[in-house]
Amino acid sequence: MRKQSVATCSFLLQSKKKRGMQVYLHLEPKSKLFCVYKEIQIMIKNFLLSNGAVSETDPAGANILHYIKPTEAEKLELIAKYQLDPHDLESALTRHALPRIEFEANHFVCIFKKPKNYTARDKLQFKTAAIGVFLFEKRMVIVSSGEIMFSGDKKNGFKINSLQDYMIYLLGIASNHFLEHLKVINMISDELEEKINQSTDNKYLMNLFTLSKSLVYYINSLDANSVLLEKVRKSGVRLKLTEEQLDLLDDLLIDNQQCYRQATIYSTIVNGLLDARASIISNNLNVLMKNLNAIMIAIMIPSLLAGIGGMSEWSAATGGIANWRVSYSFFLGLSLLIAGVVFWIIKKLERH
Repeated sequence: MRKQSVATCSFLLQSKKKRGMQVYLHLEPKSKLFCVYKEIQIMIKNFLLSNGAVSETDPAGANILHYIKPTEAEKLELIAKYQLDPHDLESALTRHALPRIEFEANHFVCIFKKPKNYTARDKLQFKTAAIGVFLFEKRMVIVSSGEIMFSGDKKNGFKINSLQDYMIYLLGIASNHFLEHLKVINMISDELEEKINQSTDNKYLMNLFTLSKSLVYYINSLDANSVLLEKVRKSGVRLKLTEEQLDLLDDLLIDNQQCYRQATIYSTIVNGLLDARASIISNNLNVLMKNLNAIMIAIMIPSLLAGIGGMSEWSAATGGIANWRVSYSFFLGLSLLIAGVVFWIIKKLERH
């Protein structure tokens, strides 16, 4: 429950409807100017596949249903109405679920990975999310934790004429999404490399480590998707796939493997940058310690001479000098000269 002006409540309702959300606002007037509203989002999108195009429609005429972050009530409805397995349903909403396919009594289950939509709050951490596609004879149910870009135009070299086509299209979206994210990661790593070369701030190193961690997740997801695509390809007879659809799956498999290799290369580069930076820091620390040791040894010899002879001995040795300031200044200069010579000898020996 949030307190907003009546005009703000109306604007929120209109803006969310424009973004395709089914939103209901429960208004409780508090005055002429303000009201308290409770926002209820029903994130179910209904689409109709007809004549090679996918368009949004009303629930009664839809043959593609997309559930985005379904509530517990919606999950129970899916289980009761479509006989979905609760484990498969939860896997479609869990980022740690492994991609897989399953053949149930009345539908086909395909759970695969795609990159999660990136936001500024992620702080350079690119995450993955699962998508569950439940394919029936005349209907498709999609369950995900985020929105997916839908289109009915020609994509990936063919026109969408069937639910099987649309499932392959979704698999292609995931592969393309990974590729786009990898391009962004490469640009960010290049920029971080320049920042690291110009600064000693650990923030940039942590950012680079975050990218490395994200690439590990991407590599794992792409590898799992490749295995899934191979399984779908081998199950073409049971899924009643055409030769054109099988050829398209082969193309998607090649694209996914290329994306996997690209992610592996980027991961190797980022890890190499981290290792190189760690070696540079270690080498700089060793150089600093050697310089400090040379300075300490150079100072130690005059201190040793002063400690053995003592200042009283120096005063006796320079008793002929009436002004003590001159004698002690001479002692200080002599100590600095000895320290400088010792330091020069040490640095000279380091070069050999």
